[in-house]
Amino acid sequence: LARDGYLKESYEKFYEIFRTSNALVAGYNAALLLEAMGKYEDAESLMKDVYVLYPQGVVLDGLYDIQSELKQSKRLQNQIN
Repeated sequence: LARDGYLKESYEKFYEIFRTSNALVAGYNAALLLEAMGKYEDAESLMKDVYVLYPQGVVLDGLYDIQSELKQSKRLQNQIN
């Protein structure tokens, strides 16, 4: 679905799997899809939840990437305002 541009639908499916089973890959992918949709704060929150359950390097790297995007987005927003 995500490859075909259905980011929201893909997110919803991955998030439902994560919510019901705490599956690492599903939560990680759901957070990345939120990031791709520009929902950085939601993505950060979800990736933090994933990291609490799975404190692994790849999850931490994903969290750092999202936090970097969030900071960049805020910087750009401040420049616009």
